[in-house]
Parts: sequence; structure tokens; C-alpha cells
Amino acid sequence: MIRRAYGGGILSSISETVYAIASDIPKRLPFEALKACQTAYRIDVIQPVYFKLKNFNQLYQLAETDIRGLIREVQNQEGALPKHIC
Repeated sequence: MIRRAYGGGILSSISETVYAIASDIPKRLPFEALKACQTAYRIDVIQPVYFKLKNFNQLYQLAETDIRGLIREVQNQEGALPKHIC
């Protein structure tokens, strides 16, 4: 399987890009917008979890999604992440 990394955040760190693509350590979960929004992250550490797309159509569908509605849904859930996370 060929892995690729896309996005300014991950590509701005050479070491994280290599880790995300080549290491067997991080979890790689199927991309789900709600799950990705609920996942806490820090920008100053290498991530333990990455979300993988099946194809670019998934990304294009996300571009047409009501992202603010998705964020509101996450914030309204019991035990939701702090508002600044999403």
C-alpha cells in the first residue's frame, strides 16, 4: 500500500510526514468528519492518530459539508471537547 500525506500542517514537518507515512506506530483510522473533529490534538507533538481518506471524493464531499453544523453537533454532545479544539 502506498501512503501519501496531504495538507500544510503535516507537510510543514518533515519528521512528522515521514513518521505518518512510514511508521507502524500511529493509528490510522478511516476518515469520518465528526470523529476527526472530536479528536483532541496538539500542534507541538507528533500525532498518535491520523485519518485516512478512501479517495479524493471524500475530501470533495467534506468541502460541501456544513462544517459549522458539524462543530455545533460536537460541542453540544455531553462530554464534548472544549470549544477551542474544533
